[in-house]
Amino acid sequence: NAIPYLIGFPVFALFGLRGYKNYRRLHNPLSGYFALSGMLASLAFFFWSVPFAVSQDQTFLLVANSIGDFFLYSMFVLQADLVYYLILRNKMSRALFVLPALLLGIAGWLANVYGYVQNGIDIVDNEFVYTLPLFSSIAQMILLVNVFLVGILMLGKLKELASGRSKTSLVSVACLYIFAALGGAINVILSGKPNDSPLIIGTYIAGFVLFVMVVVAVHVVRPQK
Repeated sequence: NAIPYLIGFPVFALFGLRGYKNYRRLHNPLSGYFALSGMLASLAFFFWSVPFAVSQDQTFLLVANSIGDFFLYSMFVLQADLVYYLILRNKMSRALFVLPALLLGIAGWLANVYGYVQNGIDIVDNEFVYTLPLFSSIAQMILLVNVFLVGILMLGKLKELASGRSKTSLVSVACLYIFAALGGAINVILSGKPNDSPLIIGTYIAGFVLFVMVVVAVHVVRPQK
């Protein structure tokens, strides 16, 4: 699992930086959401990958995983706020939609930390083996719905754009969101299964392709005003 995370963290950092530059230039709230989402995802991927390359100390890896999970759940809550911004801001109170996601995110992260501490960790054949509470999986599956929904909503915005470059950029973002949600769901569903599962491998291959698309969007596609 650390290999795609190791590749993903600098790509998401570039994606977040691009979003930040667009936000500074265009003052578009959507770019701001993308900037923060990219940086949170990058930090999560960093703490899930780099520590494994420098140490096998179990306490160190436990702390690193806990920090990575914190950024993961922070990103999840941000996506709930993004969904609210895109489709619900004129229909209901922000607190009614985002607050439950925030509470679920906090509870999910605490459940992860509890699982690491209570059940302990082992390193077997260079694999980081641990067991998390069922609640952790349920919380992640619920929060992943927002990630998937953002991808679908981005595809729905294609008709609002006239520029081919802008459409290409938006498609890459939408696909990244959709496949990240599906990949996360598959990893939760197959938790505890061997890492050579065809579904997991297929998800990683799709992830690599999407990473390339994002790199192209960051370096080649220039959003239009």
